[in-house]
Amino acid sequence: MSARKPTPEQQAAIDAAGEVLVSASAGSGKTFVMIEKMISLILSGKAEVSSVLAVTFTKAAAAEMKERLRSAIVARINETKEDPVRARLKYQLAEIGTADICTLHSFCTNVIRRYFYHTDIDGGFRVADEAETEKLKSRAVSLAFERLLAEKSPKFALLCRVFAGGRGFGKLGDILLKSYEKAIVRADFEQFLRDLPARYDEEHFSLLADEALAPVRRIAARLKERCAALDAECAPFVESGAFDARYPAYIAARLLLAEDILAAGDVFAAAACIKDLKLISKPPNTKLKNAGDVAALALDERLGSLKEEVDALKKALSAFRSREEERAAFFASGEVAAALCELILTFAEIFRSLKRRAGVLDFSDLEHESLRLLEIPAVREEVRARYSHVFVDEYQDVNPAQERILSLVSGENVFMVGDAKQSIYGFRGCSADFFARKYARLAAEGRALTLNGNFRSCEKVLQTVNGLFSGVMTEETCSVDYAKTSMMIAGSVAQAGGEVRFEFVPEREEAEKAERGVYSVAEHLSPQEDEEYAEGALVANIVLSEAGRLRPDPATGEPMRIGYGDIVVLTRGKTEKAGRIVGELVRRGIPVASAAEVNICDYAEIKTLTAILQYLDNGLQDIPLAAALKSDMGGITDEELAKIRLSVRQEESFSFACEDYAVKNSDALSEKLRAFRARAERYRLLSAVKGAAEVLAAILAETGMELTLLSQSCGEEKVRRVRRFIAEAGELTVPEFLEKLKSGGNSVGFSESGGENAVRVMTMHASKGLEFPVVIVAGLNGRFSAEDMRGILFDDEWGFAPPAFDLAAYTAEETVLRTVIRARLRRKRAEDEMRLLYVALTRAKSCLHLVFETERPFNADAVSDASCFADFVDFEKFRDLYAPVFGGDFDRPAPRVLATGETDEEVKAAVLSRYARPYPHENSVKLGVKTSASAIVKDRAEGHSRPQFAEEEGEERAAGEFYESAADAETGVAYHAALERADFSAPPAEEAARLCVLLRAEYPALDEARLREILSMPVFGRLNGYALWRERAFLLSVPACEVLETDAQDELLVQGVIDLMAVRGEECVIVDYKYSSHGAAQLKETYAPQLRVYAAAARRLPNIKKVRTHIVNILRGFEIEISV
Repeated sequence: MSARKPTPEQQAAIDAAGEVLVSASAGSGKTFVMIEKMISLILSGKAEVSSVLAVTFTKAAAAEMKERLRSAIVARINETKEDPVRARLKYQLAEIGTADICTLHSFCTNVIRRYFYHTDIDGGFRVADEAETEKLKSRAVSLAFERLLAEKSPKFALLCRVFAGGRGFGKLGDILLKSYEKAIVRADFEQFLRDLPARYDEEHFSLLADEALAPVRRIAARLKERCAALDAECAPFVESGAFDARYPAYIAARLLLAEDILAAGDVFAAAACIKDLKLISKPPNTKLKNAGDVAALALDERLGSLKEEVDALKKALSAFRSREEERAAFFASGEVAAALCELILTFAEIFRSLKRRAGVLDFSDLEHESLRLLEIPAVREEVRARYSHVFVDEYQDVNPAQERILSLVSGENVFMVGDAKQSIYGFRGCSADFFARKYARLAAEGRALTLNGNFRSCEKVLQTVNGLFSGVMTEETCSVDYAKTSMMIAGSVAQAGGEVRFEFVPEREEAEKAERGVYSVAEHLSPQEDEEYAEGALVANIVLSEAGRLRPDPATGEPMRIGYGDIVVLTRGKTEKAGRIVGELVRRGIPVASAAEVNICDYAEIKTLTAILQYLDNGLQDIPLAAALKSDMGGITDEELAKIRLSVRQEESFSFACEDYAVKNSDALSEKLRAFRARAERYRLLSAVKGAAEVLAAILAETGMELTLLSQSCGEEKVRRVRRFIAEAGELTVPEFLEKLKSGGNSVGFSESGGENAVRVMTMHASKGLEFPVVIVAGLNGRFSAEDMRGILFDDEWGFAPPAFDLAAYTAEETVLRTVIRARLRRKRAEDEMRLLYVALTRAKSCLHLVFETERPFNADAVSDASCFADFVDFEKFRDLYAPVFGGDFDRPAPRVLATGETDEEVKAAVLSRYARPYPHENSVKLGVKTSASAIVKDRAEGHSRPQFAEEEGEERAAGEFYESAADAETGVAYHAALERADFSAPPAEEAARLCVLLRAEYPALDEARLREILSMPVFGRLNGYALWRERAFLLSVPACEVLETDAQDELLVQGVIDLMAVRGEECVIVDYKYSSHGAAQLKETYAPQLRVYAAAARRLPNIKKVRTHIVNILRGFEIEISV
């Protein structure tokens, strides 16, 4: 075997025979153990390379396994002197190239090619690429719809009514494909879909109700236990007179509530316990505060915390109606589920037929077709006979179909390794449940082993990881008892030391907005510094502090000097925040390699090229002219620019100054200006017959600009960005390319690739299997995605759970099934994210930095409801790891020095006064192509006249509401959703109750009493007889001066969404919902511009002559009319 000696626990795994499962923690050497076991079997004559099947999940891992086996056998050949042994090993070495050490999909492909004659598959099939697969799927969707329409399927008609409507089949097609992808990972997905409608029966309804009741009972039991304990503590204080005599009644009311819920026969009876619930309030503690009794005050605080359990009960039960109503909704949703099953099965049949006709299989086919073959006894026995031993790597990542394949192939000798704590591909259908169940079975038989010796990370890193996960990763939260089974220990003395730091983004005072004034050429001579991203700046500072430092190498114990290539920044996903982190690194000259896209238009070299194109397109623009002159195309310095500016009167334009200086003077500067003008004219002529890309290429080559960029810090990265910019131009002309940039918000995406010695920015998922000396984990306060909890919900047991649709009222209702599945999804999300955090933290070898925005209160009982990574952290345990925070200022890129020596204030004042000349068409230049009604309000509030590019639909409201907190935003959105569905003709009390039942599961912030007050407002009572439009979108073209504080007459596109528009005859009433703490006067001042835009859009409707606009303040409960 190899020179490295296995540890005792590794040797136990190597020696184990039969069916063995090894739970191997991060960095424990599981691949080493697999290779050693293979070599041991080969050396002992118990196995041949050709009789071993070793499957893993990536081609890279399979190639690495082969290479390690090859190296180990070569080393053994060199060590042994016995000729027969050497000969045997050389033969085995020659067999490695064709050995079945491969991905599972490669194994499946080989099975199908060998036994294709048992199927309807052409033996010469190929595996379709992603683009071809998507094209075939799209065709199959259309054909499935056509077939079911032709058959006049009543089930498909139901789907059309609830999902298609007037917007076509796009939404239904998306639902079909998503449902298919979720179902296809099952080994028996077709039979599962055929059987699914039968699950919608009384028995399963009762089982779901029981499951929904279980967490409610746990909360009630906890409340009862606390009440009993507090009542006993409270008695002496009541007897002594320290406590008000009403305290026992306060406790008794909550105890009675808990007992009633525990005694409830089902979840619906429990929900009735909180309906119209009124509990007596806790007596005021003013007397206690005045007395200063510390013990009494502490007890009073604990008594007040009973509200947490009461609120939790209300939240858990508020979604349920009576048993009869919930039963009806459950069976109604079952009809939609049955219709979806029919559609998916039809699609699957057509999709399979299209693939057969094209002679291709996709990856799901590889699994399912090989599984069908292995279900044939003769095929299964022949395949099993080929392998004396089966090895499975990363066993925690199998999906149901893959698990079935492996179980059919495996004989008596199967060696599986994995780590349930690193099962992070649940979104692909993988499940650690197979691992957990098999580990429990084999553990009872003494054939489940653990590897917790870590050979990757320094002790400080291991201590922190152990300390964090031993408190949150349990059998209940993650199917793993970390404290009992997974505490990592250092594998060698070389792993001593290391460092872990908890970094917090400093709170920074909001910079003062620059005063609006005249347009200054001087202000725009240099690229403007973009708004700094605080977390990105902190990450960049950490990188700069690590680069060049000596850190211990856990492999040798010797110090190693950290380079940029030794550092990785891990983020949850390829989000905008990841791109902004990359941007902050690049701004500081740090080489970066990242899959996250950044906007190259934010970089100085691209701004310069854009300015040159703008000057070539219009030679009278001062700012682009100045930028072009300062580039390699002009070669003019700042001092020379100042000399030109001072050569003419202040009221003259800069372009006139340049032309005048070139004509009237004969010095070196005038020669530069004349040469620049000649070169510009040549490029302008070239742009008349060539595209922007060719013009830019000519400028870069002829001016030496590309060589200049290469000579600068991070020059290769700058040139790559320039080439990406040129590629974006394509075949467009200069004016067309500039228009494309403008209409696209001056955004061109690019993934940084800074070479080998570059800081890598990657997702946590992409980091699995890798290791780095320094790891920075960013974005730990970012909220987890809730995308899976919207729309149709997906579940392993039920497949999918649609809402119950009321086709008469055009409403969608929640069901018991959806409530149960949403709770499951919430627990599963927390479990998956906890595992992902474990993977991220265990990538670090020497140093680990955890970056937080702020601390979060830790609640061990609420880990399964975590909403961000910070919720997994008990910060109290790690105070000693906090990095010092010195304030909100970060190291910034060094500013460019324009001149040296003492400043001549008189000359400075003269230059600035000349450059401050207003550009006559400034307002038109600054106009965007498009804006939105809420952006207008936001820009006015911030003191900007320039409209931002319109927000995406769904973001506009949040941008315009000025919410003071995330909680306010959540509440505001909840009441918007309620009013969007409200029937204003119904009695307010009844309608409020109906809406709360309908929406509270999705919007727990809804309060029935407040909603009743809102619906009782006069503005809603006056809408009888009006035709109502909710969330009415519009796109309006108006002169900019009509909606913005500008004198520009240019046409501007304004988009928006009107919350409620009521029309009767020639009259239109607009109602806009706000969630604001402001009074009527402030709301009028702030939102009058927005209402004017809405009114202008309404007046474009046929026959509308009178428009009235109202604001309803949801928070403060009043309405106002705004004259427009």
